[in-house]
Amino acid sequence: MLILPACGTTQGSTAADSGDNQYREAIDVFTSPASDEGMDPIAAAAFWGTRYNTNQSDPNVAVKFSSALRKIGSTDEAVGVMQKASGSFPDNADVSLEYGKVLVNAGRAFEAVRHLENATAQKPGDWRALSAYGVALDQIGEHESARKKYNEALMIAPGAVTVINNKGLSYAMAGDLTMARKNLREASGRAGSDARIRQNLALVMALSGEMREAERLARSDLPPQVADNNIDFFRQLMNQPAYWGEYAASNVDVPDFDDALSMLKRFRSIGPGALTAAAFIGPGTVTTATVAGATYGYALVWALVFATIAAIILQETAARLGVAGRLGLGEAIKHAVSDTPFLKWGAISLIIAALFIGNAAYEGGNIAGAVLGLEAAFSDNAPRAVYTGVIIAIAGAVLLFGGYRTIERVLIGAVLIMTVAFTIALFAVGPDWGALAKGALAPTIPASALPVVIGLIGTTIVPYNLFFARRCGQKTLA
Repeated sequence: MLILPACGTTQGSTAADSGDNQYREAIDVFTSPASDEGMDPIAAAAFWGTRYNTNQSDPNVAVKFSSALRKIGSTDEAVGVMQKASGSFPDNADVSLEYGKVLVNAGRAFEAVRHLENATAQKPGDWRALSAYGVALDQIGEHESARKKYNEALMIAPGAVTVINNKGLSYAMAGDLTMARKNLREASGRAGSDARIRQNLALVMALSGEMREAERLARSDLPPQVADNNIDFFRQLMNQPAYWGEYAASNVDVPDFDDALSMLKRFRSIGPGALTAAAFIGPGTVTTATVAGATYGYALVWALVFATIAAIILQETAARLGVAGRLGLGEAIKHAVSDTPFLKWGAISLIIAALFIGNAAYEGGNIAGAVLGLEAAFSDNAPRAVYTGVIIAIAGAVLLFGGYRTIERVLIGAVLIMTVAFTIALFAVGPDWGALAKGALAPTIPASALPVVIGLIGTTIVPYNLFFARRCGQKTLA
């Protein structure tokens, strides 16, 4: 995997518009520049393309064609070739390995992990498979796990410069520039090292503040114009520590979260959490819980405990998926089942049911709960249709004309008010704590209570929230 080809060789690039995304996208599965059977890369792609067009049932031909396409940068076409080959030969280790490499090249490392894991399981002695697996793990942020794969590969091939290079870049991505320099120096000093590895070292040296050494390395291999572009890029990194500090954690001033200003900043960033909480604690939820308590006392508290724990686990799992795979739940499902039509359409049907049918039912409950609340508050015997129309009109106007920040602030306020109100009500009512504990820990379903149990769980575990939180986070950071 390599850094510099996408970073500094384009005229006019700046550190500000290079950023972390470009840094990650530039990391690639190392591909030997040697061409197949003495041919240059374009000729090799044409040769294997002809073979593939006449015989698409041979997995070895598909792998060779995909590899040739990767060498000339035709990544999208290579993905199509390997997607078809993987569907026909799901247990072929070479197909899994090549498909994983192609997906990494395409910036789809989350999907690549599954195929590379299969490849390493089927080919445990293949250091190239272990190295490619490590690259995919690095790109989804699992740097420690990635370095374990590199170490396994180096036990098989101790002098593999590409693996040492990958390991050095893994340390760089994790912010350990000392270990990054050590490994990249080792890789650049071994037989088989090339200009790309030395330029990776040059970038790390620049990130470490050793500008003179970085410039020397940049000029040692590259044409003058390309070297000048890279050196300009290095200097821009040095002038923008907020960017390069991401790769050198020791150079970043860590804020003191104990002071009032930092706490205020943290409070302002809770928007996605508040929106998610508001989606859980709607009028439908309150109404269902009120009916359950008024009708069955403490007997159904266990259902709320179960639903709350399950919702926390599911929300955290969705959040971890977003952090580790850089994907939302919908994107992850799409990538996981895209190779199997039956699973793909089954997943699409479930998502439609969860997001559209379930959401419509949930919002119907919210509106009904809000109508009941207005009736209790005003007691003027107005027709329910009037209250319903007013609520729908207000909600529609806010959604159509209110900006994200406005809606976020309103719902943060609503969640805070509900939190205070529920806390006060809890102690004002003076519950029987013994009966409450029994109801929470001893599950029972009284006669005719099953629909209420389903309602309690269904209004707490909200499927669309699993798709919703990551998008809110992106809005907050925007």
